[in-house]
Amino acid sequence: MPAKKLTKMKRIIILLASFLFLFLFVVLSCDKSELQEQTGNKIANEHNEAVNPNTDWMDSPVQDRAVNSCNDCGSDCCLRIVLLGSSSASISLCGTTDGTGSCSASSGNCTSVSGGGQSFSLDATADSLRLVCMAPSGTVAIRNPGGTDFDLRLTPSSGGFGTNSYVSTIPASSTVFFTVSSNCSTLTRCQ
Repeated sequence: MPAKKLTKMKRIIILLASFLFLFLFVVLSCDKSELQEQTGNKIANEHNEAVNPNTDWMDSPVQDRAVNSCNDCGSDCCLRIVLLGSSSASISLCGTTDGTGSCSASSGNCTSVSGGGQSFSLDATADSLRLVCMAPSGTVAIRNPGGTDFDLRLTPSSGGFGTNSYVSTIPASSTVFFTVSSNCSTLTRCQ
């Protein structure tokens, strides 16, 4: 008789332990993204720069933008623009295929730039990334209408994550021109 009670107790303990592990599994596997947003957790990228995991990844959804992912560019090139170091910057672009306004610009050795124009601000602490589309072999004009220089990392790609980045200082009240290669893999500054 005592052996049967002992076997029954073992079954009850195993059942309770199973429910406890199941409960822990469910609780620990829940999405904690809301908690990360509340605490403002940041991580570092391959260049040891602080990035926000909720906004700084190439194909993650981006709110209030025409291009949410480089895949939105279709057969056009995707240009990933990241603000480096500065606290904030106002930027005007000309030559994008996703811009809503029309624009034109020209520079000595660059082809004349026309097409979609757009203006936006980047903030290094909250929203340092912008994705735009541009035609293969096309030129984009990047204008700094502000009174302070800022640095940008520009990475062209054709749908995925580009590997060739170009870091450029955009001087105050100046326009800098870049041409993307026909296969969207490299970016060249032209003057």
